[in-house]
Amino acid sequence: MRRHSPAPAAGEGPVTWLTAADISRLWHLPQGSVYRLASERRWRRRSRGGRTYYHGTDVTSALQRREQRQT
Repeated sequence: MRRHSPAPAAGEGPVTWLTAADISRLWHLPQGSVYRLASERRWRRRSRGGRTYYHGTDVTSALQRREQRQT
């Protein structure tokens, strides 16, 4: 899994940044669904070297809520 941790914003602890491929593998979602959710939920993102990384906290909270609704 590729993680990128740029300097955290003021008042923010260490952050895990995930690619769409990471999220797809971890949560068993098609990558298209990852992009859609990121857009709909306005996940924080960072770009580096042509790759987009999504804020781990945004990803986890959105996908845990999604999982709870499905059970």
